[in-house]
Amino acid sequence: MRIPPGFHRKERRSGQTPGFTLVELLTVMTIIAILAALAVGMFQYAEQKGSRSRAEVEINAMQAALESYK
Repeated sequence: MRIPPGFHRKERRSGQTPGFTLVELLTVMTIIAILAALAVGMFQYAEQKGSRSRAEVEINAMQAALESYK
């Protein structure tokens, strides 16, 4: 079977979309990367806030104990 010149097997026929384009895949990957970065940033913020509030509670407990000792 001989392929006529100028005809490519991977060429899309009008109206058919067998897969995703490179631009579509890169767009989705970029959106996923941005969402992942936001999620990691929010997790780190929450962790730091928890550490800070835990330290404040410990400082207040030490102050109360020192006042009680005094």
